[in-house]
Amino acid sequence: MAEITRKGTSELVKGLFAILLQAPPEGLRAGEALERLAASIDLTPYEQGVYASSGVKRFDKIVRFATRLSARRRLPLTPIYFLTSKE
Repeated sequence: MAEITRKGTSELVKGLFAILLQAPPEGLRAGEALERLAASIDLTPYEQGVYASSGVKRFDKIVRFATRLSARRRLPLTPIYFLTSKE
């Protein structure tokens, strides 16, 4: 767990938001947004790995968890990411 830092996680979320700002208004499927993010940054060897127990990519899990935390509330889980205005 020590290989996941708050600063590193915030950089991933900022990168994801930059991608979403350029996405169509209906948003992007989460998998596509994560693929674009992974292609746009240099992943650490730890982030490139997979969890042995589940086989899930660490990078995907880290970003998905961080975006839930940044929402600061429970939302219905949807496989589509999009930005909304704060009106």
